Amino acid sequence: MWKGVRTIVVPPDIVGVQRRSPPPVKKRTPWHPQPDGEVMTERAGGREWFSDRLFVEAQDHARDGYGLSIAAHLVCVIAIVAVLLRAMAGK
Repeated sequence: MWKGVRTIVVPPDIVGVQRRSPPPVKKRTPWHPQPDGEVMTERAGGREWFSDRLFVEAQDHARDGYGLSIAAHLVCVIAIVAVLLRAMAGK
């Protein structure tokens, strides 16, 4: 019976205040239908989205970071294996 009823305690010195500004007007965007194919929609950045120019060819990346990355990954793997082996040996 009282499932949806909530009690809200409000101190007696809090009172409602009348609005001083008019309520905001809800604006609607006007709809101006255009027949298909008559108007070209301008895309962001002024580029064509579905064209051959969309796909950029891969650039040559500097291979300086590959060795460091492989070394860092190997150090992490070795550290994990060492921790696991030490935990197994302790049992």
